[in-house]
Amino acid sequence: MTGPFASAVTIGDFPQQPDQRLFLFSGEPDQRFRLDRTTTLPNWRPGPELQITDPSGLLLYFDPTSNDPEAQFF
Repeated sequence: MTGPFASAVTIGDFPQQPDQRLFLFSGEPDQRFRLDRTTTLPNWRPGPELQITDPSGLLLYFDPTSNDPEAQFF
């Protein structure tokens, strides 16, 4: 998604084990983006639309879906 922001949202941390589901994003307040994912690069699944609302520019997101696949790309 586009907007008048100086840079893209970055992923600071992401689930790396099957029992983990917490993401940490950083960007600018009011920045919106979508968390797409895939286990095979040609076939992306659209994810939820998220927005950074905290004035610090950080967003903690608890992913309600399973993190079972051995390899995922976000």
